[in-house]
Amino acid sequence: MVALAGSANAHYVYERAELWVSGNGKHCMTNRSEVSNGTDNRGYAKGDVTSWMDLNAIPTDCQHQYKRPAGHLREGIAMYKWNGSDWYKCKWTSEWFSNTSMAYKYVLEWPAKDLSWGCGEGWYGTMNFATMTYNAESIFPNGVPGLWSGAHSGLKGMSDEPPPPPPDWVNDDGVATPEATPDKVGVVDSEGRVVIGDDGKPVKVDTAPEPPTDANTTYGGKRSTSTDGEGNVTETSTIEPTSPVASASTL
Repeated sequence: MVALAGSANAHYVYERAELWVSGNGKHCMTNRSEVSNGTDNRGYAKGDVTSWMDLNAIPTDCQHQYKRPAGHLREGIAMYKWNGSDWYKCKWTSEWFSNTSMAYKYVLEWPAKDLSWGCGEGWYGTMNFATMTYNAESIFPNGVPGLWSGAHSGLKGMSDEPPPPPPDWVNDDGVATPEATPDKVGVVDSEGRVVIGDDGKPVKVDTAPEPPTDANTTYGGKRSTSTDGEGNVTETSTIEPTSPVASASTL
């Protein structure tokens, strides 16, 4: 989805999807993935994981906030860059981030500095991974699906060019299922050039993160919380993802 909130400074693209419903239909989880100019025209990538419940005797949909304890909502995020023919990873989180308070929503936000998101001028997209603990178990034990935000024109501003297509493994609703997602994907450097390894081949890294564990989950980042009139808490972590691939020749 593409949204305009009154000015070019408010240009953003996002996707939201309900990715999990409990067996009894009473609890649900949604993922939201976004890339935006931001209010200061510097840009940010953002994702959130939200827990919901259905209070009806016969569940039909989830519309009520369902608070989760610390450590139950987890997210990882990756920023992709279009190089003219395909999508490549630019920067990403190497660990899962999780909530530290009783909250129904957990937001992971990465502010950019110049709408380049670290990999030069061009089109960008966010892949957000979100999961939740339910009945003491991960809701996605066999791999966490990603959610694609759509493409943002970055330093090109409000580009008249049509956006590039999503990655091949992304469904029409923006969901990237573990079954369809390739094991590896290429990487670009700070100028958007494809990174080449010592063997002369493009460097590839894991496309999706490993399922979350206590060992690969962090509670870092700059934290803040907000509470609505009904006492529902949203916790936000402001972070800066990094790319482990820092040195290699480029095309």
